[in-house]
Amino acid sequence: MEPKFRRRGDGHASLFDTEEAKRIKRENRPWVRALSPERVKESAKMAVLRRGGDPENMQHVLGQHQMQFGIFRGQTFQWVAENALGYAGYVVASMSEESGNSDSHNNLVNKRAFQGYISHYPAGRYAIQVKREVRSARSQSQPATAAAATSTQPPSNSPRPSASSRATTATQPPSSSPRPSASSRAATTTQLPSTSPRPSASLRAATSTQPPSSSPRPSASSRAATTTQPPSSSPRPSASSRAATTTQPPSTSPRPSASLRAGHLHLKNHLRQPREPASCS
Repeated sequence: MEPKFRRRGDGHASLFDTEEAKRIKRENRPWVRALSPERVKESAKMAVLRRGGDPENMQHVLGQHQMQFGIFRGQTFQWVAENALGYAGYVVASMSEESGNSDSHNNLVNKRAFQGYISHYPAGRYAIQVKREVRSARSQSQPATAAAATSTQPPSNSPRPSASSRATTATQPPSSSPRPSASSRAATTTQLPSTSPRPSASLRAATSTQPPSSSPRPSASSRAATTTQPPSSSPRPSASSRAATTTQPPSTSPRPSASLRAGHLHLKNHLRQPREPASCS
């Protein structure tokens, strides 16, 4: 009922999987719900009795416990110790770093029973020690690798350009347009803000003294007459009539001269005087 550990040429226990263990790994067995610890223990005692062992021997009973977790689920503890001792050492070595919160109660009890069974044998303790050393070496190398990767990693997620690309970027001018020469920059600096010719001083003086409007300003009497003139009772002309009136040219009849106006006034006064009666001769 005791496990038969395989040995290497130097006398140490072999941690390699047997062909049967490799075959079971390739099967990728489906997940099943873990059995309760009571059912697992009762089934193990019955297996010990069938094989002619002592059901009171705790190591014999633990050897017939079926694994409720891992890739060898359903196999007995004794079978795993004989066919996959390296895997058994790995499981026990990793249990010290597990919190156990992710495991169900049935799985946790089964793992602890497996740990006690493997640790009971010197070959099992040797496998656990080897796997712990391997895990410790890996954990020490991971921070150094991560630090090296962080120091060489660019701050951006974009791929890092090659050395030839960085050299081309360093020697490339900031703009693709040709840089203007010194004479061109000087001409640009001294260029006038406007290309139109500046007016002369006499023209500016004439502009500043020009009256705002060329039309004569109406006299005070004319403005007063316009202001006091009563509104016309005639109907307001239409828009077309107003436009025609606005665009009508002034009268072309000649204005009477001053001497002609004086003659008319004298004739009018003469006609108003009473005529004397003619005397009889």
